[in-house]
Amino acid sequence: MVSYNVIEVRKCMNELLLKNTFDFFLLQEATINTFASFNIDGHRLDDFFSDVELDKMDERDSLMPYEMFRDWCYNIVKGKKAPLSFQIIFALPCNIVEQIAMANELSVAASDMHLVAIFRFVDGNLTITTGTSMKEFSLDKSLEHAFDKWMFDFLNSAGIVFDKML
Repeated sequence: MVSYNVIEVRKCMNELLLKNTFDFFLLQEATINTFASFNIDGHRLDDFFSDVELDKMDERDSLMPYEMFRDWCYNIVKGKKAPLSFQIIFALPCNIVEQIAMANELSVAASDMHLVAIFRFVDGNLTITTGTSMKEFSLDKSLEHAFDKWMFDFLNSAGIVFDKML
């Protein structure tokens, strides 16, 4: 687990809410507090989709891509006042988890790991914290370190300026 303090909050918010930078991430959950509290559960409801639509989705991912929610999140946040707070929890899709595992020669199935990035905005400060969970307990931190490096590289490539906290 690594936590980053975002230095250029406005730039990161633009990447998060106006651009497609994070669209491929899966939305696990979003809670946005403005004049009211808005909660979004990103779990896919299969009954909503046709069989053809479901066939196009990776059945291993039970969450929906952030791109389906980004405009909603933006519409909740936009206005003259900044939100009181928000927390957005992103998960990596299985195909990216597999790429990270293969690139680091890790022999763990993508379905056995869950990699998340938690964006928290409170009192004008934005932090990003990585997290990993595995179906089976392991003392091996190779996956955690590989994901932390991947996230560090991803944020840098997106032009997000941050300080490492942990």
